[in-house]
Amino acid sequence: MRILWLLVLIPPVLSENITAEENEALKHECGYHRLPENSRQVRSIGGKDAEKNEFPWIAAILQTREGQRSTQRGICSGVQISRIHILTAAHCLVKARQGVDCMRYDLLPLSDITIYAGSSCLEPLTCPTTKTEYHPKEILIHPDYDPCKSRSDFALITLTTNISKTDGLPICTPSKEGDIPKNLTAIGFGIDTTQKSVPKLRSVELSFRKEIKKDKLITTRDTGKSTCSGDSGGPLVRINSTGTYFVIGTTIGSNPKCNVKRPLTEGVCPLPETDEVISGC
Repeated sequence: MRILWLLVLIPPVLSENITAEENEALKHECGYHRLPENSRQVRSIGGKDAEKNEFPWIAAILQTREGQRSTQRGICSGVQISRIHILTAAHCLVKARQGVDCMRYDLLPLSDITIYAGSSCLEPLTCPTTKTEYHPKEILIHPDYDPCKSRSDFALITLTTNISKTDGLPICTPSKEGDIPKNLTAIGFGIDTTQKSVPKLRSVELSFRKEIKKDKLITTRDTGKSTCSGDSGGPLVRINSTGTYFVIGTTIGSNPKCNVKRPLTEGVCPLPETDEVISGC
C-alpha cells in the first residue's frame, strides 16, 4: 500500500506574517523536547506511545460541530512552526463538493475546528476541560493543491491567538534543502493496530528509501511500521546531533486499517529553501 508524505512547502505569505524579530526568536526556541535527558536516552521511539510533553510542537486538529468535542467527527495531526501557525494536510480541512469533479472543494467552517497544541495531553478526545483550546483565524490551502492526485496537500493554519509556551513550542524548519537522513520519525494522533477507538499520540521510526524529485516526494519502506488513521498532517522529522527536531515533511496519507503484516511504502514532500520565510535553527 502506498502512503504519501509531502515534503513541506511553506507558503510565501508566511514571511509576511512573521517579523524579523520573531524569526530570530524562533531560532532559539524551536525543536526542543521536554523530557529528562536520562529518560530520553533509554527510550525506544519506533512504534511507541509518546510520553507526556515529549513532542511540544505536535498539534491535534479536531473536526467538531460548533466547537463541541461531544460531536467530534474526525481528527488529524499537525505541527507548530511558529507561535501562531500550524502546518497540516489540506485534505484535513476541506470537504468535497457532492456531485462534481474531485478538484472542487470547500473549506470546513472555521468554527468546526478545534486545535490542541503540544503533547501534555496524549489523548485529545479525553483532554481535561482545563486544556487550552486554540481556534483558526485563517486557513491557507496551497494554491497548487490537487485533491485528485494528492499533490501539494498541505495547509497553513493561522490561529486567533499565540500558542502559550506552556502548551507548545515550534519545531525547527531547515534553512535550506539538504540530504535526507536514513532514519526518520513520524509522529501523530493515529489509531493503533488494535483499532483502538481513542486516538493517542504515537511515534514510529521509518527508513528513508528514495526521493522522487519530480513529484517532490520521498518514500520509506518498513515492514510492520506505518502511519495510521489520524496521523494525516502530522510531521515527519529528523533529529540532529544536538537532539534538535527539524520537520522534513507532513503525512498526507495513512493506512486506515493499520495493517502491520505487510510492508508499506510511504511518501513525503520536501521543504524548499526557507531562508526568507523561517530560517529554523
